[in-house]
Amino acid sequence: NSVDGIITHSELIKEYRKTYHNDRAIKYKYFIEYRYEINSIIYESTYISFRKVEPKTVTEMYPKNSNVIVFYNPQNLSESVLQHDTKIIILDKLFAISLLDYPVG
Repeated sequence: NSVDGIITHSELIKEYRKTYHNDRAIKYKYFIEYRYEINSIIYESTYISFRKVEPKTVTEMYPKNSNVIVFYNPQNLSESVLQHDTKIIILDKLFAISLLDYPVG
């Protein structure tokens, strides 16, 4: 099942870490939050997972206030997945579903 949603927060975060040789390394991560409504109940999600995608790419794909399609688990409406046209998947919580075989749009 799917419903329209919106990105409510999209941020690229810079972290400084020490390396093995005590050098400073910069690592980037992303924070994306989206909201969707089912049966007049608003759900939000922040836990996402990408495989081999640069954090900057994620924040560019999902800017704040952009509209998205949210695929959700009908048995647990708080479990959801975002899918972008490039077929990159965001998994929310432990709900794992393969959407690669589903048409986008």
